Amino acid sequence: MRRKLPPFAAIRAFEAVARHQHIGNAANELLVTHSALSQQIKQLESWFGQNLFDREKGRLKLKDRSRELVSSYSKALDLLEIATARFDAQTNRDVITLLCDPSFFSKCLIGKLGQLREAAHGADIEVLTPHTLPDIYPKGVDIVVHFHEPRTWNDVHSVDLLDLYGFPACAPSLLRQHGDPKEPKNIVDFQLLQGDDRESWHSWLDQFDLASIAEGKSIYFDDFAHAVQAGTQGLGVLIADPVTCKHELDSGSLVALFGAPVFCVRYHATCTKTDDKKIEGVLLELTKIASEFKALQSEFLASLNAPATLIQKSNKSHL
Repeated sequence: MRRKLPPFAAIRAFEAVARHQHIGNAANELLVTHSALSQQIKQLESWFGQNLFDREKGRLKLKDRSRELVSSYSKALDLLEIATARFDAQTNRDVITLLCDPSFFSKCLIGKLGQLREAAHGADIEVLTPHTLPDIYPKGVDIVVHFHEPRTWNDVHSVDLLDLYGFPACAPSLLRQHGDPKEPKNIVDFQLLQGDDRESWHSWLDQFDLASIAEGKSIYFDDFAHAVQAGTQGLGVLIADPVTCKHELDSGSLVALFGAPVFCVRYHATCTKTDDKKIEGVLLELTKIASEFKALQSEFLASLNAPATLIQKSNKSHL
């Protein structure tokens, strides 16, 4: 039976543009021109017979009714990526396949790939960054770095890497528009931007007995990077941490509002083989990298009692 699906290139284009919220960045990822990507988006919209984006001053903004579609497409592409890696791993290439949470990879590991390759004792490093994890440990993947670990995974070995602690933060433009919240209870006057863990805001509000009055104030994202981007655009307040939000806090596009940081997520490295020297070397290097970010986080959190301007300046050291 013939599948009733739009062209695959159009699906990839739509998912990439929706994820980046920027045609240029999506075009760079897919290695196509800006105009070619725009044509693929128009092709998909023609296939559905409706616009998937609002067009405002030359920019594309995802329509609310398109969010479920892009979420489903993202999950399907993640499964395709994992299946491809499984098949590819069946060859005799000397490669360590690392499956990593997208936010952690882009903020913590992308600049450390050289170190990881050296730690692999001559093996190549292959990186996968799906947004979801399968119920069964993915065949062909050597190490999974994520804050989720499905309970259905059997016979796996995990190493704790990094606990992230977060605090409310927003764009300076939001404060200029609505004023500085003087007390924690004033946070509920803003939209609350929630990432894929969906627990951080509840934990922070609960320590001030505010969880119940914050209902109906949230916007949920299945990718934390989208919550950060929405925060920098002044669309609300998010629970930021000094590791995955380091660039935004350093640049001043996000400013910390209060102290009282709360536990957000715990990243760990999981594998099925513990007697492979190359995998062992990469695991050891991952723990070293995580230790650097632990120190960075501790320094920043210690400054949270200082004024916002000092908080930004104290985090200028770069790894």
